Amino acid sequence: MPAIRDSRIASGNLADPKARNVSGVWQNIFARIDSRSWLILALIILAALVLNISRIWLEPPSITSGETDHWWPLVENVANGKGFAGCWPDYFPFCNATNQVSAQREPAPVLLFTGIYLLTNGSFLAASLVELVLSLGTLLGIFFLGRELADNRVGLLAAAFWMLYLPAVKLISQVSGDLVATLSLTWGIFFYLRGRREDKNGYWLMAGACLGLSALSRSAVSAIALALALGLVPWELLGRPRALKQFPVKSLRPIVTFTTTFALLLTPWMIRNYLVFGRPIIGSTLIGYNLYRHNHIVATDDYLRYVSNVEARQALKALLARRTDLKGNEDEAQMDAVYQAEANRIISAQPVRYLLLSIYRLGPLWFNWQVKDAYGYELNGLDYAIFVQQGLLLVAAAFGLRQGLRRGWPLLITVAATTLVYVPVVSRMRYIVVAMPLVMVFSAIGCLLVIYRLSKTPAPDPE
Repeated sequence: MPAIRDSRIASGNLADPKARNVSGVWQNIFARIDSRSWLILALIILAALVLNISRIWLEPPSITSGETDHWWPLVENVANGKGFAGCWPDYFPFCNATNQVSAQREPAPVLLFTGIYLLTNGSFLAASLVELVLSLGTLLGIFFLGRELADNRVGLLAAAFWMLYLPAVKLISQVSGDLVATLSLTWGIFFYLRGRREDKNGYWLMAGACLGLSALSRSAVSAIALALALGLVPWELLGRPRALKQFPVKSLRPIVTFTTTFALLLTPWMIRNYLVFGRPIIGSTLIGYNLYRHNHIVATDDYLRYVSNVEARQALKALLARRTDLKGNEDEAQMDAVYQAEANRIISAQPVRYLLLSIYRLGPLWFNWQVKDAYGYELNGLDYAIFVQQGLLLVAAAFGLRQGLRRGWPLLITVAATTLVYVPVVSRMRYIVVAMPLVMVFSAIGCLLVIYRLSKTPAPDPE
């Protein structure tokens, strides 16, 4: 397994007896970790299990938990034979008993929790236990991802970071698509890296399938898959010119396998949306709503802020009063088009403000900056702890980026694509959770490099 190495650390001055003693202690610690990696991983999983069960125990899941009330009605309708339908007047003002066909939430989590609903008679506890399993699966994926990119030490430390990651723990007691998307994206990147290393069709197929499932849980992942596919082009066409010259079809095989598998996963959802709405919606009908809700404020002087649901209702009421051409029976897709047209009109009139607002949204995306303020809530100790935790992970990731970038550029592309997809539209911290496992791998590399340097311990040699 390839390992990280910092030659400046490895060549540290060990002539000093104190330095030798410190280095010897750390070498002994790392030797024990290396020889007991699987036991340590099991203990991390056990600790995560206890922590997440405690979360469920202290805050039992209910319809009002987090995003549950946005997902559970769809789950109930599908489970009760009413189809993929739901009515949310706050988003789509003309929905009613005869206008409930929906595509506002991605299908994979809805279908997963529909199965749980049918098996457990609609138990919220069972749904939360599934979220717990998804989180543990993500933890395991982080370990293998760190191991693939670097070594067992990186994998174990990154897995420990996820175990302690407070925003992920908060997701356990609610129903949403976040952990489904995070699990499948983490494993998708693992298979992507493994595919680049061994170039086997099975790994490229699994990478495309996992990214497809992730996009069916969080539609923004479609942009990530596109970025990763484009990232394969220079590797295949420029990195292996001899292979291209001799076997042009074979050289394009990874790109074709990855993209085709991904596209096939999304095709049924696109066909379904085309049949019910008359247009092939790739992701969600909420894109236009969010674009209008969070960007209509660039027409005002006070625009560097997060838009609450109360302000959104007022903006929607003003829009409907202005758009007298609306018939009052528009479905989700038609309203999505209206929202996008209105948002584009406002943005095109204030491009500089829109750019500044997009930059501002880095704060809400990475730190939940001013999100609770917009809703009138005061920050508590947990909010500050999350802020500090997020900051430390990013600082550590910055240290690890230089050493891990040569093989870990797909992780950086994924994090960058996630950020660039959200900041032009809407941002808050739960949207970046899907990419945090990748940040944690870089954070683990950075932390270990600091430990190697301070303890004057040689970093492990590449295999």
